[in-house]
Amino acid sequence: MKQEILALRTSQNAARQDVTSVFQEIAGVHATLVMHEGRLERRLELNEAPVR
Repeated sequence: MKQEILALRTSQNAARQDVTSVFQEIAGVHATLVMHEGRLERRLELNEAPVR
């Protein structure tokens, strides 16, 4: 019984690590999107400036 419980805990910890990895990957993608959004907004503002 003890070994079964230890096996379940090990499995649970592995699943927790997988979820954490996915969360970190999503956070990285989000940061990249935010960076590109800012760059795009700056470029659009430059393009919308009146030509003299």
